[in-house]
Amino acid sequence: MTESVSIICARFICTVILHLSQQDEVARGLDLMKYALNHRHAFLGYKQAFLMGFLQSFMTIGVETVNVLVILQSNTT
Repeated sequence: MTESVSIICARFICTVILHLSQQDEVARGLDLMKYALNHRHAFLGYKQAFLMGFLQSFMTIGVETVNVLVILQSNTT
């Protein structure tokens, strides 16, 4: 099964755009984790605040991974 160059280029472009659009969300989650650890005194339970940042980053990476798999399995543009 040979794939045309246009489909390969479309997959690459879509994957790059997806990654760039999700990059800010992952960075925001990492910033929340860093803030929670650096300002433990500001929270009643800093571990919950850290967990929220971790979940935001983890879920965003999970969504991006699933979307990349869908893009890679597509046969048409």
